[in-house]
Amino acid sequence: MVARMTIKEIARLSGVGVSTVSRVLNKRPDVNEDTRGRVMEVIERYGYEPNSNAKHLKQLSTDCVAVIVRGRNNLFFSGILELLQKRIEAAGLRFLPHYIDENDDEAAAALRVYAERKVRGIIFMGGCHTDNGAMLSRLPIPCVYSTVNAAEGYAPNVSSVSVDDRQGAKKAIDYLFDCGHENMVILSGETQGCNMAHQRYLGVLDSFKEHGKTLESSRVLVSPFSFSCAYERIKEYTGPDYTAIFAMSDTMAIGAARALMDSGKRVPEDVSVIGYDGIELAQYYHPALATMRQPQQELADRSVELLLESMDTDCAPKHIQLETELIQGASVKHISLS
Repeated sequence: MVARMTIKEIARLSGVGVSTVSRVLNKRPDVNEDTRGRVMEVIERYGYEPNSNAKHLKQLSTDCVAVIVRGRNNLFFSGILELLQKRIEAAGLRFLPHYIDENDDEAAAALRVYAERKVRGIIFMGGCHTDNGAMLSRLPIPCVYSTVNAAEGYAPNVSSVSVDDRQGAKKAIDYLFDCGHENMVILSGETQGCNMAHQRYLGVLDSFKEHGKTLESSRVLVSPFSFSCAYERIKEYTGPDYTAIFAMSDTMAIGAARALMDSGKRVPEDVSVIGYDGIELAQYYHPALATMRQPQQELADRSVELLLESMDTDCAPKHIQLETELIQGASVKHISLS
């Protein structure tokens, strides 16, 4: 018997990850029988006794993944959250959702969740501030930002899966220009740090520059990603005239469209509206909302795959970017330029 055998050594000798050994020791069903056999052969050969380090084993076998969700009213996040839960539970892990307010610090929340629950990994939905890298690097577990690109100046335990938000927003504005709209209002989230609103704002500027136009600051309305806040921003707007609105989320776009209609304007006859995300409600809204659709299923699948890979092996962080798809809907009107 080897006196100081650990599950990390068992994993190395078996050619599997530490989490796989943990699942075998806990008799989890989500392990291939050939893999289980290899692990058990090593355990029996070296006479490993799990109870010799029960506290350490308990921490490693909590079998829980936390998903920290920024905001409670984002319908796009709600759709992905359901997909994440299915994938996490299908991997034999427990799903722990944890909600924070839009202005909360997700790194501080992650440290609290780990200290209290000893989770195996964390997926973030929303967020991503460049000064969080140092805090997150203190976590001894892998993290994945889902829907946000966390590649710039981040921690060695942080990966990400996102769409190219800058290119997606540019495509939305390009579409409005192609439809004859030059006077637009932009409903934007806060654009500080490396968040997705900042990337989408850069995409808006890219399109304006490419079309030889300048975006006036008075046409950019900052709003939380909610129906009511977007509604109020459009109702209160007293700036230059516009023929189109680009909203950085479908939720904001629907709130804006309702504000227009309550003000006696028609969509798209008087004002065109395009959103971003591709939530299910967008296709059932009247008129069907034009939007930049994000691939929800692939975002969820790749996020969980990256997390499981990082839990099983000491791999370098990966940052995956997916493409958005323009859904033309019925909320954008082609107009002729005078």
